Amino acid sequence: MTAEPIYRMRYDEGADPIEVAVSLVAIDLEIRDLVAAGEVHPGVPIALLDQSDAAYARRIVGKLLDAGWTPPDVARLAEES
Repeated sequence: MTAEPIYRMRYDEGADPIEVAVSLVAIDLEIRDLVAAGEVHPGVPIALLDQSDAAYARRIVGKLLDAGWTPPDVARLAEES
């Protein structure tokens, strides 16, 4: 899997992939806190999204995959154990 262009540019400029991941997750958590505190007005698109833990986890995983992260090769891990 290749990274989306915005992340590829950051990596090419020397951004640390771990720090990119940390910033993506931090943004999602900050937005979730703002929605939960009622600081995001109803009708704003982010407030209309599912606010459950599972929904946020899926959005975070999606952002990490967009950033070029890949899931482990489960078949290879099973062979190695």
